[in-house]
Amino acid sequence: MKHIKPYQVYEVRTQRKDRLGQGFEHDVYGSKLKPDFVIKKFTADEDLYSKEDWQEMLDASVENPEIFAKIGRISLDRGYFTQEKLDERGLTRDFMELSRYLFDKGVDTGDGDVLAFFYLNPDRLHVLLDTPWRETLLPKLKRFLDRVDRAGYGPGGSYLGDIRLTNLGYDKDGEIKILDFNFTSEY
Repeated sequence: MKHIKPYQVYEVRTQRKDRLGQGFEHDVYGSKLKPDFVIKKFTADEDLYSKEDWQEMLDASVENPEIFAKIGRISLDRGYFTQEKLDERGLTRDFMELSRYLFDKGVDTGDGDVLAFFYLNPDRLHVLLDTPWRETLLPKLKRFLDRVDRAGYGPGGSYLGDIRLTNLGYDKDGEIKILDFNFTSEY
């Protein structure tokens, strides 16, 4: 079982105390050189996610900047890449408030991830027309879902983007973007 070598990432001291977060296959650190970017350091074994797998995900992100957070520097040999920092907390807060509101109004959104609900059921966006989010979140969500669909990552297409509330955020312009990938072929 070959493991990606833990090379030093020069933009950050990759010590546990500096880690901002983690995913299944990477740790996230703040960038000391570019504060508007984060560094994602691979932690998964290479037999689970090869450099080719990472390259495919990164290529899709670079090719679709309207739906994925921008990618900066990539060093597959050193096991990391830099990515635009998104406002995950703001998006989560907005969707949690919306989820509570819809629940109180008796709208069944399934397992509670209202973002995934709208991703899988974009025809249900009309339920937001009579909510306080009509002028704010609804247009952003509609633009995002339209962009995802046009890029081929909608419900009937590839599931390369991991469309769950915990994997998205607002970019600096307030648009919804994907910050994580889905290495499987299913949602």
